[in-house]
Amino acid sequence: MKKFINLLVIGGTLCTLSADMQKEKNYNFFVGASLNYNKLEVTKKDQVGEILLNNSLDDAATSLGVQVGTRIAQNYVASLNYEKVNLDAMKMQSLYLSFDYQFDNILHPFIGASVGISYLEWLNDPLVNSSIKDNKLSSLMYGIQAGAEYMIDEHWSLYSILSYQKLDLTTELISSPAKAEVQYEDKSSVGVGIRYNF
Repeated sequence: MKKFINLLVIGGTLCTLSADMQKEKNYNFFVGASLNYNKLEVTKKDQVGEILLNNSLDDAATSLGVQVGTRIAQNYVASLNYEKVNLDAMKMQSLYLSFDYQFDNILHPFIGASVGISYLEWLNDPLVNSSIKDNKLSSLMYGIQAGAEYMIDEHWSLYSILSYQKLDLTTELISSPAKAEVQYEDKSSVGVGIRYNF
């Protein structure tokens, strides 16, 4: 009888561990998508003379993002993110890694940091009287973010996020003797998204 009770205890313990492991496994990896509104800090600096632009400079736009990630431990989340900002005269894209600390709460608030690369390509010629320009640019990008994630069920979750990213996408314009720079310096965003947890 004692052996039978011991077997029941061991079996129950193994079942509990197996259930816990399965629960953890369900939340190890995720994929997600987001819709964001961005405010961009952009300046045009005439260094010598004046260079005219064909278009006004976009300083606000929506963006779409996708991500794949993993929950490294109970409170730590890492993800690889791609974002495309929908600007009129140019294409801006970012590829970056995010690392977040997620608090134990029904809304799972989180804070974190990100680092990666931003790309900018002018789709329309931005210049009127310039003979030299940088049509394609890239820059190191880094930032911070905060938000919250709410689990709808075992696999699906909704999240909201606020972020600030610093970058240096500078287009140099030269039309002798005039010189100017167009610089995108930072990006502030607010967004909502959905994740599927495996």
